[in-house]
Amino acid sequence: MRNALIYGMGRVYEQYILAIKWQERRGMFKVVGVTSNDQYADFIDGYQCINKKDIDKYNIDICIVCTIPSIEEIKKELLLLFGEQKPYIILPKALLQPDFDIDKYICLIDKRVSIISSNCWGGGGI
Repeated sequence: MRNALIYGMGRVYEQYILAIKWQERRGMFKVVGVTSNDQYADFIDGYQCINKKDIDKYNIDICIVCTIPSIEEIKKELLLLFGEQKPYIILPKALLQPDFDIDKYICLIDKRVSIISSNCWGGGGI
């Protein structure tokens, strides 16, 4: 089973904690803890609060990013925190998808899929 770290405990965390707990209960991953800039407790929602400087002591495969700043800023910070141990970065919104499967999701991340279509609107609105 993959080990997950929840990164961030603010508004986004509150919005997605039930989805995270549901996917954990389904056996998609095991949350080893949560971390954020503002740690105020030893445990939150049953999860251990991990100091950012201690992250490298845990075997973390997945980082569920529950914070607002740009994902590029977060990736840079996580690279500094994890060093060689590069976890997969997952936005919690993905956990809301019906029949979510972490292994299939990671396979898509690894393959860097591109979709080419003759009638693609490029995601733009009308």
